[in-house]
Amino acid sequence: MKLSSHSVLALTLSLLAVGGFGACASEDQPKAAPAPAAEKQAPAAVADTAEEATPPKTFEEPDQTGEPGALTAFADVDESIGDVPHTVKLDVDVIDGTGNPPFTYVWDFGDATEFSTEKAPTHTYKIPGSFRASVIVTDAKGEIDQDYFDISVNESLPPGAITPEQLMEMMPPGEIAPELKGMEGAIGDKRAP
Repeated sequence: MKLSSHSVLALTLSLLAVGGFGACASEDQPKAAPAPAAEKQAPAAVADTAEEATPPKTFEEPDQTGEPGALTAFADVDESIGDVPHTVKLDVDVIDGTGNPPFTYVWDFGDATEFSTEKAPTHTYKIPGSFRASVIVTDAKGEIDQDYFDISVNESLPPGAITPEQLMEMMPPGEIAPELKGMEGAIGDKRAP
């Protein structure tokens, strides 16, 4: 049986670690005297030198595949609060490096009107109320992301009309509005007589 030089080196180091060359002497060879304690440490130094010759393994970052990240889109609106008729400019941005172009868009304005497939549509709300304008973005591989904005549309007042907030500010403290006079007890007026 022929042993390779690596096998012989490994066998030699193993034998040295368990008791020196004397442990492998044949019957026709006299056993060698055990090595002094200082000599037994020498093989360990040889093993350390062998390990130092081999560079330590280091962690390497995996190569980037070049694939984009998960589709990520954000909606935006220029004015989310206004009076009827309230016209808004909506837009949606897809974050760079996400999704696979080309992208398609579907806007739902939340007021039971026709959807839009534009990236940045303009829409007019013709009735008062709270609406959620939402967009669904789809990429070339069918991945989907969505975002939305809440829009508040107030009833418009005729020119020169006073808003309820302005009326409250004009009232002196402790005063009751003229249309409520005579209903003091019904509304829980606790003023002293």
